[in-house]
Parts: sequence; C-alpha cells; structure tokens
Amino acid sequence: CIFDEGNLTKLNTSGIPLSTNELVTFEDYFFVCGSKNGVIRQDHHFVKLWSDTLGEFNCILKDGKQQIWVGTARGLFNVNMSSNDQARFDLIQTAFSSTKWSQWTIRDLLQTSDGSIWIAAVGGLIQIKPDQTWRLYDRTDGLLSDYITSIFEDQTGFLWIGTDQGIARLDIHNTIDIHTFADYLPNGLPSDILPAAEGGAFLIYNSASVFKLNKDNIVQPIDLNHDGNVYEFMVVENDTVVTTDKKRFLLNNFDLREWTGIPYTFALFSMKMKNGCICSSSMGSISINCPTERKTDTLARDMIFSMAEDDENDIWAGTINSGLFKGHINRNASGKMEIEWKDFNKLLPEKTIRSLHIDAKGNIWVGTRYSGLVQLSRNTVTGEYF
Repeated sequence: CIFDEGNLTKLNTSGIPLSTNELVTFEDYFFVCGSKNGVIRQDHHFVKLWSDTLGEFNCILKDGKQQIWVGTARGLFNVNMSSNDQARFDLIQTAFSSTKWSQWTIRDLLQTSDGSIWIAAVGGLIQIKPDQTWRLYDRTDGLLSDYITSIFEDQTGFLWIGTDQGIARLDIHNTIDIHTFADYLPNGLPSDILPAAEGGAFLIYNSASVFKLNKDNIVQPIDLNHDGNVYEFMVVENDTVVTTDKKRFLLNNFDLREWTGIPYTFALFSMKMKNGCICSSSMGSISINCPTERKTDTLARDMIFSMAEDDENDIWAGTINSGLFKGHINRNASGKMEIEWKDFNKLLPEKTIRSLHIDAKGNIWVGTRYSGLVQLSRNTVTGEYF
C-alpha cells in the first residue's frame, strides 16, 4: 500500500497473495522479502523471483550508491542492477564471498551516517567500511552474544545492537581498528605510537626498534644507527622527534639526524610543554630544558611514573609509591626558574600512581595501582581541587 497525506492506496490488483516483511524501491520496482522474494511492479506482478534454495530472505537494504543488499539464511547477496538482459535483478555474489561470514544467516542490514554497511548475523556483527574493508565484532569485543538480531543508529551516532541475550550499544565514531603486522615486526610489544600527519603512524617496538607504518599499511623500518634503548616520540613545532638513551633524532621525511633544537637530558619519560620547553623525568628528578636555560629539581627519592601539564603550565607528577604532586614554575629574584611542589595525596585513596590525564575542564584523572581510576575535580571559580 501507499500512504500519502492521509490517503491509503492499495496496489495489489493481481489477486496474488503476498506477505511482505521488508522492501526497498528502485524506479518503478519494489524489491521485497516475504512469502515470495524478488522484484515486483506496483501491480504486484513479479518480474523476477529469487530462488527458494537460499532459505529465508530476512532483510533488504538500498545503500547511498543505489546498490541493493539482500540478507538470507545462506549469506549476503547483491542485486544485479547493471545489465538490461534476463540477468537484470538476479542475486549475485558480493565482493566478500570468500570471507568466513559469507554464508552466515543474516538477520538485519543498516547503513549508518559514516557510510558503513552493518550486518547483523548469526555469528557476529560485521561492519563494511566505505573503503570496502571489513571488521567483525563478537563477544570478544564485549557483545552479549554472537547471535545478532537487529541494529539501529540513533541521532547521536550510537549503534544499538539487539542480540538473543539483550541489547548493546556501540559508538561508531570511536571504534578500534585492529591491524596485525606479524610478518614485518619483531616479536614483542609496541612501546610507543605516534600518528603521522599524512596518515599511518610511527611505532617503537621492544623499546629498541623504530618503524613507519604508512596509510596503505606498509611497514618500513627506520635505522637510527643507534645501539641502545628507544623511549618515545614527540612533536616539537614542525619536527617529529624520537628520544633514545643518548640523544634525540629527527624523523621528518626520513631525514635521520640528531635533533638539537632543545638540549638533551637523559630521561625515561619526556613531554613537550606549552611554553616550548621539554620536561623530562628520570627516577625522582625532573628537568625542564628550554632553548636557553635548564632547571633540574628533585621531587622525591622515588621513581616518577607519569607526568602531565595543565592549562596554567603547572607540572603534575605521579610517583610509583610516594603519591601525586603539582609543580608550579616561578622565577626567583635573579630570574632563574624554580619549582614549588604541592602534595595532593590527601585527596587520593593511595600513593601508587600509574597514569595521569588532564581533561578540557582541568580535572585531573589519576590511574592508581589498587584503587582504579580517581578524578580530582577542579572548582572553576577558585581553581581548587576536591
């Protein structure tokens, strides 16, 4: 039927019984899943009947490129829209016919606002991205079940996922892509990652080797001609820099040479500050290195495990056993840098700090060893924390 401005028009004039579960339109045709499956005209006469050997036809979708997808009990199919002969409107294999999920039962289809095609299947949730790569989500990603029954995108960009065990929600704009490069990288752990401006990323593996991953997922080794530890990446102005246990190297366009924009200090952890200096930590000491001056200060006889800088250029330092401290940079009478430290342990359930993050509102997020994540909220009027 057609419902238009309150008027209901019945189209079935053929007298052929037809139960329709789902349909899409193209030109003057209806593509239907129901008691019969195929392509009909408005008078309900079939111009193409699809084979019953595929079992149930559960869902149908017309995407933004006018391609039609059909989900059946025996997998996913496209409709031949290009030819004008007898093969027009035939079901054809998709480009994903060789995947492990190609023969799974498909329960629902959806195209989301980012252009992805999502497939609810008995076996998991499949995302086909606009670049035609795909990813499978299942219980290992946090879904309640691998039996996916329905999918829906709300106005805020969340994907609601119906399963036989309940409902889950996925933020489609903040998903995780999994890349495996076992054939190119040594066994071990990536110790630091820096996204590259032109796409791809820089990688440090096993705190010893540096690689460049380009946007086509091709891995290139970067030979620093350096025997020793490699710690982390930094971006200073327009320079991409990697820090080692002896010096820093410039990585711009594989222009490998020592970087001396700011004097080097040995450190296990460094961060670029908003004032253009580099703050480094080694065990219980902190060094602030600027182009024309340097300040080293001993915070505690304990290892500094994490650092962060707030919007007032104060340094927050979390130690392995002595707690959380804030360092405020002052100038003494002779104009030299001094750091005034304040103890924030009275606000924390423990002193074993493992990570720090400062959000856009100035709140301090503290990762602890035993008590989980702790938030120090900042009063926007007084600037005090509680």
